[in-house]
Amino acid sequence: MTLTIKRVVGLSDANAQVKALYKRAFPKEERIPYSWLKSLAHRAIVDFFSLL
Repeated sequence: MTLTIKRVVGLSDANAQVKALYKRAFPKEERIPYSWLKSLAHRAIVDFFSLL
């Protein structure tokens, strides 16, 4: 099996999937707002990647 790594940027279709996974993967009381993560990504502090 081969995995492909793809950077998730902006309002791509993958962004909605990343957000849904983030909400499922972390309990509400343990996660920071998703908008904060996106802001950090915009400032090149955090990157989002998907594995295909």
